Amino acid sequence: MVNGCKDNAPDLVKNFSKTINPNVKLIELTRPSKSKTVRRGILQSTGDICCFIDEDISKNFHDIPSVKQDLVNMFNYIK
Repeated sequence: MVNGCKDNAPDLVKNFSKTINPNVKLIELTRPSKSKTVRRGILQSTGDICCFIDEDISKNFHDIPSVKQDLVNMFNYIK
């Protein structure tokens, strides 16, 4: 999701989708609003787990697989 982005993030996402993972989709909004952007991302997601990273990138992208596994383990425990 990009909303009002002024850097090259959309191009990076498009390139990532073409070269590494075609399941990654870019959704662009023209009017910035974090809550609307997050809502639209959740509604348009098709995977079992939806991940958001804020623009300040306070988390490392490389942490996503371990967080995903933690969520899967937690879900399996609750079942």
